[in-house]
Order: sequence, then C-alpha cells, then structure tokens
Amino acid sequence: MRETTIERRAFLTRLSLVAGGALAGASLLVAGSGCGSLASLASPPAAEPAAVALTVDAAACVGCKRCVAVAPTAYRMDPQTRKAEAIPGASAAGLEAGARACPVNATH
Repeated sequence: MRETTIERRAFLTRLSLVAGGALAGASLLVAGSGCGSLASLASPPAAEPAAVALTVDAAACVGCKRCVAVAPTAYRMDPQTRKAEAIPGASAAGLEAGARACPVNATH
C-alpha cells in the first residue's frame, strides 16, 4: 500500500509538471477522496500576478485625493491639473485599492 501511494504521488507530480499545472480541477477530486497528502501535489503552482495598467480619467477626476490617501505608492496628485494620476510601475494591489476608493470611478 505504501508503494502505491508513492507511485501515485510521483505520477501526479509528473503530470502537474508536464501539464503546466493543469490539475486545478483534480485538486478538488483528490482532496475529496480523503487523500489529503496528495491534494497539495495536485494544486497548480501559484501564478504571478498579472500586470495591471490603470489610468485616471482626468475629466472625470474631482481631485478628492482618496486614491492617494488609500494608496500613496500607487497614486499621486498632478500639481498643475490638481487631478490624480497613477504612478507607473505601482503594485497591482495599490492600484486596485485606490480605484475602489474613487467616488466617481475615474480610474480605468
């Protein structure tokens, strides 16, 4: 029985490597079958967060600075227009948090 478990692990590991982590649905099947130790092998590897490119619509921005208050590393105020602008290269989490804070949905 121990040999069978090791063979299953090896098989699932090889399959997940070859399939590029295509076992996302299989992790639920394995976890539900009482094979808790195999569930971690069937889970796909964590993906890198996708790059997020958000812009602030200057015509819609009211200059309330909520995005800057919530995410100062992702947004700044343009001193000439007094409108918010996204900082290039800012984290996706910061950009999304600032966008959620905007009362007029000026961030796209």
